[in-house]
Amino acid sequence: MECKGFSLKVFYNERRKFVLVCDFELLGKKFVEGHYILDVSREYYEGECANEEEVAVQIKDADYVSLIGDQSVKLGINEGLVHKDAIVKVQGVPFAIFINTLT
Repeated sequence: MECKGFSLKVFYNERRKFVLVCDFELLGKKFVEGHYILDVSREYYEGECANEEEVAVQIKDADYVSLIGDQSVKLGINEGLVHKDAIVKVQGVPFAIFINTLT
């Protein structure tokens, strides 16, 4: 499957909305640095091919958002979900998590 945007996976657990977003080209890759392991497995992260607008709509009302990759994390910052100091990099690949504790 050829995709130039994001992999977007949305699922629900009870009343919680979970959104997993990664730069599509990172799917199936694993990054290791020291004791950090960032496994972007297709089993867990593969979803629909989406553009920036589609991802932005889904993350706005999510309870949990996982963002992996330069473009995904940048989108999280632009949407006000992620602070630049909350980003972890593993082998240069940025990763951030947003958890909405207000709902």
